[in-house]
Amino acid sequence: MELRDLKNGEGKLTTSKGTIYNGQFQNDVPNGKGEYNYFNGDRYVGDIKDYEPDGIGKYEFKTGTKVYYSGEFKNGKIEGQGTFTFASGTIESGIWENDEYLGTKEEATRII
Repeated sequence: MELRDLKNGEGKLTTSKGTIYNGQFQNDVPNGKGEYNYFNGDRYVGDIKDYEPDGIGKYEFKTGTKVYYSGEFKNGKIEGQGTFTFASGTIESGIWENDEYLGTKEEATRII
């Protein structure tokens, strides 16, 4: 496939599992700002890099005890500064690494 045949700009992608991506593409790959509507009902809106949440975004959970996370992502994982809001109303705000909560910025600095 030649470079000029690749999708660039805005577009839509539906995976074989039913996940739908609407957003920006670079060379046929989701990159830039976009929105994933996952087959399980979850939803992500924000920065995308090479198919994965990467940068700043918001992930909404359809089921379970977590309602949504708003903050930083890296390579599809929750990583950096962010806030989880749980169905109970509890809020955890601080530093995350590899989907794990390290605590507030002060607590996380002591761990690292």
